[in-house]
Amino acid sequence: MLSVLIPVYRVDVTQLVLDLHAQCKRLNISFEICLRDDHSDDMFRNINRQLALNFEEVKYSENPANLGRSISRNLLIQDAQYEWMYFLDCDSDVSQNPNLILHFWQQKDENTLLSGGRIYQSNPPVNNSFYLHWLWGSARELISAPIRMRDPINHFLSNNFILHQNITERVNFDAQIKGYGYEDTLFAADVVATGFKIKHIENPLIHAGLDPTDLFLGKIEESLINLKKIEEICLKRNIPNPLKSKLISTWKATRNWMPPRLTKLFLPLLKKKLGGRNPKLLLFDLYRLFYLLSLPRK
Repeated sequence: MLSVLIPVYRVDVTQLVLDLHAQCKRLNISFEICLRDDHSDDMFRNINRQLALNFEEVKYSENPANLGRSISRNLLIQDAQYEWMYFLDCDSDVSQNPNLILHFWQQKDENTLLSGGRIYQSNPPVNNSFYLHWLWGSARELISAPIRMRDPINHFLSNNFILHQNITERVNFDAQIKGYGYEDTLFAADVVATGFKIKHIENPLIHAGLDPTDLFLGKIEESLINLKKIEEICLKRNIPNPLKSKLISTWKATRNWMPPRLTKLFLPLLKKKLGGRNPKLLLFDLYRLFYLLSLPRK
């Protein structure tokens, strides 16, 4: 009845699978936990392969190369044998929500995607190199369900949601988006455009996989490249661009007169400031804007 689908990349998911397996067992339903590794290092693949040997409900597969988040999720949809599919990220911590799957199961609807949201540890990380990621997530991604429902598309995060095959038979993640970021927004827009609903509920899990500042900024840069790519995809598909934010509106208001070479000059200075002990979100917002403005224009 339920397929738990986890795209895996460079994470030991043993504890996560143990916690999810215990929750599914308590539901007393047929279930499977499908892991698909996106070409991680051998160390992680060797660890995670063992889970399929230890639990009959766990299935493990590997991509032949690093294919990205969108393709990995689409392949997991193909792997799933049950009609209900629960997606979560491999760097999640479900230990503080022992009824996570039960709450989704009790509220499921065949024509509605249920999104549970995410939270971060209440205390900042001891290691300052992880502070910027924690600060950003705690300030910008920790949003209550009623507020998320004001804009269910742009507030959708693909780290924690359940849906029925009614939806996946008609909507998949766009395989043109290979890197990190914004593929979930386009997916949510396609879900709604196809006639289904998105409902945000209070059923969060912890985003435990904080990245050090250099790696985090690299992912943010990937997401900004995707932001531009989505604009191109929407133009080709002749559909409205679903992305909405102050960043996007400021970028559109300034991109025709702000020279890319000028914004590139500020990026190293901003990056240095963000790597310090007390990074400011205003500087982070400027970094994102200037990086977006620095990208080549067609």
